[in-house]
Amino acid sequence: MTKYIPVICLIVLAVCIFLETVDLSSITTTPTIPKHITVVQDDKETIITEDHQKVYVNKREFAIRFFHKKYDTINNKSYNAKLSAFLDKRYLYQAETDLAVEYIPFFKPGTGMAARRKQGYDCLYFNNRANHYLFYKTEDDKRLYLLDEVDGYAHFEFPINQFFIDKKRQAIKSVPFSEFFIILFIDKNLNEIIDEGELTKLTIAFKD
Repeated sequence: MTKYIPVICLIVLAVCIFLETVDLSSITTTPTIPKHITVVQDDKETIITEDHQKVYVNKREFAIRFFHKKYDTINNKSYNAKLSAFLDKRYLYQAETDLAVEYIPFFKPGTGMAARRKQGYDCLYFNNRANHYLFYKTEDDKRLYLLDEVDGYAHFEFPINQFFIDKKRQAIKSVPFSEFFIILFIDKNLNEIIDEGELTKLTIAFKD
């Protein structure tokens, strides 16, 4: 045992020198940022835990919430999310992980639908060739509602109050179908490629 004493002393000395020369206050841990997506209706919040998940809602208004960054005008970083809605489930399979958006009909450049500057989209538009281009710059220029901010990430809400199908607005309670499909792409690193964890597919089924 005695032969290891010099080695132990050297290790202790090295640690002491490190503690004296390094400002421990400058060492920070990476904050835990909540990045989950939820479907919200009334007081019930369903956390999305799967890449493709079925969620049941009553046949009326609901909302989708998620965490992302605000549009960064200072550094010219256009943080955004793309959301598309369909009645045909087959369109969900046109977008997959590792695929560039330029190869996806409803996500490729130029497919973001126009919206009102302050209020954003007043309907969920069903369109297999376009997407709701979602971002938040300021309260006067937004397509999402800002709920809160956590360590540089914003908690956003996209409300769904009515549908736009076949060139006309329709109340959710009056539509004849029992389910529909949503696909949400949150491009966290702005590389225009669907990376692992950036794509969520939802089957929204009505309870009544």
